[in-house]
Amino acid sequence: MFQCSENNSLQMNDFFKQENFRKDILLQLFSLIEKEELSLRKPASAEKKYERMYRGMVLVTKVSGQTVTLARDSGESLGVLALNKEICQRLRVGDRFDIMLGLREQQWRPLFVGAIISQVPQELL
Repeated sequence: MFQCSENNSLQMNDFFKQENFRKDILLQLFSLIEKEELSLRKPASAEKKYERMYRGMVLVTKVSGQTVTLARDSGESLGVLALNKEICQRLRVGDRFDIMLGLREQQWRPLFVGAIISQVPQELL
């Protein structure tokens, strides 16, 4: 049977509070990008269509500066996604999230981001 010490339980509670706060901020920041992309997709801007679309779970495999590298659940690399510095500072390698991407001008653009799932550090398990 799994036993959890009181200290470990408090650490887990702190971890989850911090993670929920981080993920809430990330979702707010992503929603600003989504609104911007949505405004570009209005009928008046027909030239802004996407060459390809992707919808599914992705894994963050690398974070650097203003880009993140994403992989599909299968492990296959999806490529690099350019994002603002605020988002990149909050994303972590190992984060997973549900996303819809559109490929335009050889760059992926986030159209929708759903739930973000973070990795629990091994020492808290």
